[in-house]
Amino acid sequence: MKRRSFVSLIMLALCLFSIMTSKSVALANDSNEQNSNFVTRQGDKLMLNGKEFRFSGTNNYYFHYRSNAMIDDVMDNASKMGLKVIRCWGFIDGTGEAKTTVPKIEMQPSMGQYGESGFERLDYAIKKANEKGIKLVIVLVNNWDDFGGMNAYVNWVKDPKRHDGFYTNETIKSAYKAYVKHMLNRVNSYTGVKYMDDPTIMTWELTNEARCESDPSGNTLFNWTKEMSEYVKSIDNKHLVALGEEGFIKDSKSTILEYNGSKGLDWGKMITLPTIDYGTVHLYPDYWGDPWKDGVKSGSAWLKAHADLAKAANKPVVFEEYGVLDTSVTNRDYAYQTWNDLAYQLGYSGSMFWLLTGIDDLTPDAEGLYPNNDSLRIVYNKKENASTVKIFEENAKLMNGETVTRTPHIYITAPSKNERTKDTAFVEVKVISYGKEISKVMFSTPKKKNIIMKEDEGLYTYDLDVSKEKNGKMPVSATVQFKDGTSATTSDIINVKNKTGKLVTVKTFDFSNGLNGWDQNGTYQSDIYAVKYNKEVGNGSVELDVNFPGRSDWEELRIANKSLDLTPYEGVKYDIYIPKDGLAAHVQLRPYAVVAPGWVKCGVDQNNAYIGQLPTVTFNGKEYVKLQVTNVFEGQSKNKSELDINLVANMFKYEGPIYFDNIELLQEVE
Repeated sequence: MKRRSFVSLIMLALCLFSIMTSKSVALANDSNEQNSNFVTRQGDKLMLNGKEFRFSGTNNYYFHYRSNAMIDDVMDNASKMGLKVIRCWGFIDGTGEAKTTVPKIEMQPSMGQYGESGFERLDYAIKKANEKGIKLVIVLVNNWDDFGGMNAYVNWVKDPKRHDGFYTNETIKSAYKAYVKHMLNRVNSYTGVKYMDDPTIMTWELTNEARCESDPSGNTLFNWTKEMSEYVKSIDNKHLVALGEEGFIKDSKSTILEYNGSKGLDWGKMITLPTIDYGTVHLYPDYWGDPWKDGVKSGSAWLKAHADLAKAANKPVVFEEYGVLDTSVTNRDYAYQTWNDLAYQLGYSGSMFWLLTGIDDLTPDAEGLYPNNDSLRIVYNKKENASTVKIFEENAKLMNGETVTRTPHIYITAPSKNERTKDTAFVEVKVISYGKEISKVMFSTPKKKNIIMKEDEGLYTYDLDVSKEKNGKMPVSATVQFKDGTSATTSDIINVKNKTGKLVTVKTFDFSNGLNGWDQNGTYQSDIYAVKYNKEVGNGSVELDVNFPGRSDWEELRIANKSLDLTPYEGVKYDIYIPKDGLAAHVQLRPYAVVAPGWVKCGVDQNNAYIGQLPTVTFNGKEYVKLQVTNVFEGQSKNKSELDINLVANMFKYEGPIYFDNIELLQEVE
């Protein structure tokens, strides 16, 4: 009896020790460590050396494969701006990423095999960040195919579930854990410090923008996040862990995709995990469709919704990625000023814009800079980015706890310089006054000066007649006068387009003699097995052998020609053919075009069609449905050299050929 009691006491002690150890691993970052120089979590706050840590930061995705000089340039400029955190990639999965082939840079060229070159680059970035007093968030895998991503793992094991098999396939999960373990135990070749012991690293991020659309309940992604965050903490309980998600919410009453759970993430539930230290929020209204057309207003509501959920969970929240395209109709500076101010007021721990870049010593643009591939780059010393950089510098001071005298700002928010205006320009001006009382707001053109604008609940408007103006860029300005005698002024342009010509074909790819420089250019949640030249459909065509799994409303494939001068052209017209036999009439196809660099989308959701509505054509005795599309570039083709034609399928289960034919480049003539 005594022996059994003694044994029981030992077993009880062991159990208690196990529970306490497990809890200490999970909650190590909810502690009061004050002098470690590691960023930790205490309730809904991030802490550094005993004080709350709030920060302004940015993202950069080329630290792990570009030169010391390029890394130095970004780090030096981030430091000048007062940025305290940079989020960067910690993965190159596979060898298919063109960016990393010259010179050859590898991290995981095949499953379970680890290359030195990419890790050496990351070593240097960590060393440089430490020298500049910058913390790093290091991401461990990509949802997207850039640098391999989840689909690299899926392709290695040939999982039939495709992308979403990443979260459930045991071989893939073991391989991911092995990569994580290798990363955490890496000894920096410059500093001699093991990654898991280095306080320069703030956070291990499990993914970049995880989605699991095959399970809208959110359970698959929740279970995977729980398992992997616990695994990271079991090895390294010094660093923060986050999922790196966009912030998709599960609200069954909403019809908006980002809110209704259809992306497979329940953000409010996920951030309650003890081993997830903070939630992340991404925001790209230009990419998210009609509900986000008023980007500033809808983005502000997005930030508020996540602040409320984070407060309920007693967790910090970071505004981790956000961007407005420089080709957008949304005023970028107004959006960034509004969102940063709001995130600060709502208690966000950090705001991190996408994307700080700098010099390029390998494949530069005409100015010697890293190309503006996504129309989102910010360059510290570039004239057209100066006003935006000032917004980030001021926000950095606020987040760093410095005293800042807020200077009022005025913005012309409509019409955008990136849209064409005919007959009447409906001018809108907004003022961020920071408590100053406004006396009046005036608007000026070259012909009309100091027009008093009408005010309605903080929005100042004027209907400007431009019907007699010539086509071209009209300079305009707006001035706000305050009751204390001070004022603020801004300037912009209105792109007048009263006379519209006819679009005519001036160059045609009819594929009568081959592919003419066209090739596949990637997929999202679909597969391209092969690209062929086909002589049987049309006078010749580009044939893609594809697989649409039919599990999502956005499964996409692309073809591209990357050696064009698109400056003279105003649009593109093309035909898409799909064999008719067995096709479901209710399936929706959503074609659009992209001009690059800058990845400017043209004609999204303007040519959507249901298969049952399409005409039938016959080639060599076989029937095909035909989708004919015209996408207008809206003046965005200047200095563009790449044209992508994208086909999105909505819940379309199909495996077989799709053909692209008669790609015509269009010019405008009067």
